[in-house]
Amino acid sequence: MKENSMRKLLSIMVMVVIAASVCTIASADSIMTGMDTDILYAEFPDMADKSAVGENIEAETLSNEEAAAELAIWPFGSDDEEETGELKPKSTRKAFFLSLLLPGLGETYVGSKRGIFFFAVEALSWWMYTTNTNEGNDLEKDFRNFADNHWHYTSTTASDGSELDHNYWKWLQYQFRQVNKPDDIDPYDYKLVNEQLEATVENSNSPIFGHSVHSLPSTKTQQYYEMIGKYPQFVYGWEDVGNTEINPTIRDNEDNINYGLRIEDVKSPMRVKYEDMRDDSNQKLKAGQRGIHIMLISRVVSAIHAGRLAYKHNQRIRSEISTIDVDIVDKYVIDNRVPMLMFTKKF
Repeated sequence: MKENSMRKLLSIMVMVVIAASVCTIASADSIMTGMDTDILYAEFPDMADKSAVGENIEAETLSNEEAAAELAIWPFGSDDEEETGELKPKSTRKAFFLSLLLPGLGETYVGSKRGIFFFAVEALSWWMYTTNTNEGNDLEKDFRNFADNHWHYTSTTASDGSELDHNYWKWLQYQFRQVNKPDDIDPYDYKLVNEQLEATVENSNSPIFGHSVHSLPSTKTQQYYEMIGKYPQFVYGWEDVGNTEINPTIRDNEDNINYGLRIEDVKSPMRVKYEDMRDDSNQKLKAGQRGIHIMLISRVVSAIHAGRLAYKHNQRIRSEISTIDVDIVDKYVIDNRVPMLMFTKKF
């Protein structure tokens, strides 16, 4: 689980680095191309004057209530600019950072309806994250309660209230006795218990000689709940291992628990069920994390897309400004109507 957490953290860090890099590139591109609003107006000053005049005229034709309502409803402009032919420059940096904040917002600012797609992806990723994370957390509570009821460290009482003649601590005591280690130590002195267990597996006379052992945490952490189900070392803590229908050789002739069996050979359906419950929870939590990854990726893609839309929008304005129009007009020269070619160019 630690490795998975580290991988998730690293993936998020990589996405942040990519986003920061793209931000830098977009800002540099915006400056180099000169397509930001302030740069474009500086290059074409009469456009700025024309835009200002147009805005004043539009403001005069609307009442104060209408103007306020229009701004409150949709502050980013619309396709009306293209319909009226009055295109206004858009900042590539602003479009980029708006979409980085909320996917689709930069596209809407430029006037593109493609922002709807990114809004939908954002909503879907949030739904994916919240739904799966909540379900994963609920399943985690379930498997923890299951472990608290059916896995026993020192308890001698089963989940149904009956007497339990085996637990994980009794298995440890048996291992200590095999190598002449004291078995009357405090079971909750975890440091001493773990040190003695490590010394036991290093003794060639031990039934678990050479095994990999794991130190049980002193508190019920995420690692605690992972270890008791994942590793065979803790199998004797599950209350169903004493059932001879499951493990025929688990008891001797006097009906005592046989702690000398290979831990890999001891079966516990409860342990299998517990691991399935943990896996279901982890799968849901991973699905929730994928929702976060989609959010990050969507922001980067939308930011780049919005910046490119703003750039193309400004390129279109530049192209229209540079266009030379040729018309045939009639002029009167000494009371005679004469057709003439007229060339016009916007500046």
